[in-house]
This record gives sequence, structure tokens and C-alpha cells, in this order.
Amino acid sequence: AGFGHLDLNLEDPEAPDSAFEIVPIAPVGAEIINHSGFKVLLNKKPFQKAQLENGDEIHVGRSIIKVIFI
Repeated sequence: AGFGHLDLNLEDPEAPDSAFEIVPIAPVGAEIINHSGFKVLLNKKPFQKAQLENGDEIHVGRSIIKVIFI
């Protein structure tokens, strides 16, 4: 995901070109990998790699993405 990115275009002008990547974890779940240093926060905290859980919030610039597994 990132500004002008093919998979998930973040239209926030503060979003970096390559912000983060979400990788599925078998059998259920996902991991997030930060590609932009401190420009992406998980639950308002910096991270490099973390397992995502329901209700987590990904902060990119002024955008907030709420994680919900269905």
C-alpha cells in the first residue's frame, strides 16, 4: 500500500510511495511489514513487523485504516 500504489492506493498526500505490506498467515491472520519507517504507525506506535489483530489501527499520514477480519 502507498501513494499511487497499484494494489492499494492511499490518496493521502502524506502517504509514502511504499508505505506497508500485508502478508497472509496460515491458517487465519495477517502480518504487516512497515516499508516507510516512522510514517506508518500501528495503534499509534512505530513498528517494523507485527501480527495484525481485529481492531488494530494502521495510521498513515492523516489516514486511519481499521483492521477487521471477516
